[in-house]
Amino acid sequence: MPSYVIEFDSNHGPERRLFTLDDDRTLEIQLFQVLEELGQTGRMLRGAPGDELAVSWNGVELSMHAPLETLGINATRPLVLRMRPRRVVVADTPIKTSKYSLRHIVLPPVEGALGALAAWGLAGMFTDLRAPASSIDRLDLAVAVLLAGAIGLALSAGSVMRKLVRLSTAVACTLLALLVGVLTLAALAVVGDAPTVQHFLVARVAAWLLIALPVSLVVTAPLRDLGVHRFGEAAVIATCAGVLSALVASLPGVSDLWQAVAFILCGALVGAAAISIPIWRTSSAIAS
Repeated sequence: MPSYVIEFDSNHGPERRLFTLDDDRTLEIQLFQVLEELGQTGRMLRGAPGDELAVSWNGVELSMHAPLETLGINATRPLVLRMRPRRVVVADTPIKTSKYSLRHIVLPPVEGALGALAAWGLAGMFTDLRAPASSIDRLDLAVAVLLAGAIGLALSAGSVMRKLVRLSTAVACTLLALLVGVLTLAALAVVGDAPTVQHFLVARVAAWLLIALPVSLVVTAPLRDLGVHRFGEAAVIATCAGVLSALVASLPGVSDLWQAVAFILCGALVGAAAISIPIWRTSSAIAS
C-alpha cells in the first residue's frame, strides 16, 4: 500500500503528514479515517458550517467514491485535503411539453367544415335555412339541428381520435349541442314574422348564432386543461362564425352556392372556436 503526503489546513495552521492508503478502497472511507486520526491529535480542518470534505491531486479534484487505483494518481505529488462549500445539485427542471401538436390546431376547422358540408348535402333534401324569426317551419328547424349536429359530431369524433376526450364524453357533448340547438331555435320561432329586410337580416344572424355558439361551447367544455379562458375565446370566435355565415347566406345570387359557403364557413370557424384557438393559446404559452 503506497504512502501519500496529505496537505491540509487545520486549526493549527497548514500541515503536511504522511498516511498509508489502500489502492482498492475508496477515498471517502479512507479520508474519514484520516480525519479521525487528526481529531485524536486535536486537529480539525478549517471550514464554515455546512462545508463538505474535498480532496485534490495536482490541482484536480478527485472523486471520493472511486477506488484509489482508478483515479490515475501516484504518490509523487501530495493529496490536498480541504473543506469547501457544499455543492447544491440543481435537478434539471423538466420542460413542460404540451400534449397538443400542430395537427390539433389545424384539423378541427377542417373537420368542422367537412361536417357542415355533409349537413349541407343532406339539407338539400329539405329546404333553405331561413331565420327562425322570419318564417320558421319544421323543415328549417330540422336543417338547423342537422347543421349543429353534424359539426358537433365531426369535432367530437376528431377529439376522440386525437385522445383529447373520451368517447362517452364526446357523445354526451354532441347530444347536448343538439338539445341546445333545438330548444333555442324552437324558442325563437315563437317571436313571429319579420316583414322588413332589416328585421329579416337580424333574425337570420340570430339563427346562425344559435347554431354556432352552443356547439362551440359544448364541444369546448371537456378540454379542462386549457383553462377557463377557453369559453370566452370559443364564444367570441363562434359569434363571428354566426354573423359571417348569416351574411354570406344572405348574399344575392345563387342561394344554393351561398348556403354551401355559409355552411362550410360556419363549420370551419366553429372548429377553430371550440378547439383550435384555445389549444393554440395554450401551446404558445407552454412554448414560451
